[in-house]
Order: sequence, then structure tokens, then C-alpha cells
Amino acid sequence: MLNINMGNNEELFNACKPLMNYSWFVEKVRTLSKEMGIKEAVDIAITEMPESFAIKRFLRKNKSEVELLCITSFSERDEKCIHDEGFEEGVRGAVLIAR
Repeated sequence: MLNINMGNNEELFNACKPLMNYSWFVEKVRTLSKEMGIKEAVDIAITEMPESFAIKRFLRKNKSEVELLCITSFSERDEKCIHDEGFEEGVRGAVLIAR
């Protein structure tokens, strides 16, 4: 498995610029979404993306689909965190009951 988050696999990013462009975009959306909604974060990330990035035109053209994908991805991640926290809380409760 390869880590394609920004700051990792520089050799791979040098060999595949669109992958680096995508990684930049995902990192930007993650950062912005801490301060605003996903749709706004996607819009700003696309706007601030350098014109030299090969994927910018594609993202701009398919912005609605990109927003939906990001909303779905971030929601699934949040649900997993909530589920994991709930599971851990349930385990702690079961341990207390078992004592």
C-alpha cells in the first residue's frame, strides 16, 4: 500500500504529476473543511489550485461530482470515527460491568 498524502512518496509524485496534484487538492480540502463546509472547501481548493496542475480543468468541469464525492468521503470518515468512539465506549462500559 502506498501513502499518497502530501509529504510522502516524493519519488512517486515526481514521476506522476497528476497524482501529486490530486494529493495537493485532498490536503487543501481537508485543511479548509476544518473551518467551513465541504462544498465551500472544494470550491476554494479548485480556485486556489495552480493553473499548471493538470487536473484543475477536470475538477472545475466536474465540480458537482467532485463536491459529492468529497462530501460522501468525509461523511464516511466521520461516521467511522463516531462508530469507533462508540464501540470503545461500549467496551469500557462492558469492562466496568464485568468487574
